[in-house]
Amino acid sequence: MQFFEKKNSVSNSLLHLTSQAGHQEVGTVHKSEIVVPMRTLKSVAANELISVDWKLTTLKIDVQGAEFFVIKGANTLCDQFPLVAMEFSFQNLYENSEAWLDILSRCAKHGLTLIDIDRGFRDLTVCQLIRADVLLERLRTSTPPPLTNSGARPA
Repeated sequence: MQFFEKKNSVSNSLLHLTSQAGHQEVGTVHKSEIVVPMRTLKSVAANELISVDWKLTTLKIDVQGAEFFVIKGANTLCDQFPLVAMEFSFQNLYENSEAWLDILSRCAKHGLTLIDIDRGFRDLTVCQLIRADVLLERLRTSTPPPLTNSGARPA
């Protein structure tokens, strides 16, 4: 898989930036291209992480525009995570990246719902949110028992 290295290491990605304009100030200009092996999260889980209890695991995705590909590659594994943290780009920053609403929709199909958005990175000149870390939680399928008068749940 081709990987695009940027002058600042925090913007390396599997995807090209949509435009170099505006990116030079933060050091996200193209530096080089390298080839890296790629495997799906599902295949890593099946081969190297077989003892992990995924229902007790939080998935953190920070892949600079390739979030949709991670969710797609994890497939049914996404049905097990109680929490998923990832970065959403609210602007089209990378070529061939999916819109944040499409990623959110894909997550919803796996029973995950958006519960928090961090302040993120904003373009203050036009008052727009560019990207932010988000937290998604597995939808609860049953209602917890009601609290007693003492505030405790019945045993």
